[in-house]
Amino acid sequence: MNTEELFALVNIDPGEFQRQSDLAAMMEVLYHFVVKADEAFPGHLDIVKVLKKAVPLFDGGFNFSGLLGNGDGFVMRDAHGIRPSYYYINDEVIVAASERAAIRTAFHLEENEVKELMPGHALIVKADGNCTIEQIVEPKERKACSFERIYFSRGSDEKIYRERNKLGKLLSDTVLKAINYDLKNTIFSFIPNTAETAFYGLIKGAEDYLNKIKIERIVSWGRIMMKRSYQK
Repeated sequence: MNTEELFALVNIDPGEFQRQSDLAAMMEVLYHFVVKADEAFPGHLDIVKVLKKAVPLFDGGFNFSGLLGNGDGFVMRDAHGIRPSYYYINDEVIVAASERAAIRTAFHLEENEVKELMPGHALIVKADGNCTIEQIVEPKERKACSFERIYFSRGSDEKIYRERNKLGKLLSDTVLKAINYDLKNTIFSFIPNTAETAFYGLIKGAEDYLNKIKIERIVSWGRIMMKRSYQK
């Protein structure tokens, strides 16, 4: 995050602790534009316009929320979708979180009932309970952080489970090359426990390699036997 640049923009010389906090810098910039908007139109603050001025200045991955004095609230996701963001809305509640599974568990929901807040968009909640999804900045190339998306997510989430499993399988070629394909003298394991699902994917990739070798040997043996039969 371009922290120093943001503090300079609002003419603030932060303390040592604040200087290391990108969130502190973002809050100062948002506050700056909120004050300006309120001064221009007292009592008629438009958070969408504030976000459209502030968010393009933020360089990095984020999923942040805010609550204003007039009762309006918002959730904002970065243009690249680096940080995950989900929400659920019904007649009684509006809830958002960085983990789909957390919302599903709390409200006993099915997978497709929880929606993803798309990159560059904001969930805007008015004081009267009305809500909208607004595009604040143009979405850019998706660069979802796998560490944030997978490592810190719950394995009970179906999509996360499949992603972890596939991640392990995709690593199998790299791992096999690293051990020079010497499976006879290699023992596979995993640390920590959350890596178990990826481990199963890795083993599946190794099994696919072994099956390929078996097929090649069977075909090769068949050709040798056919050649011998022709020679007779």
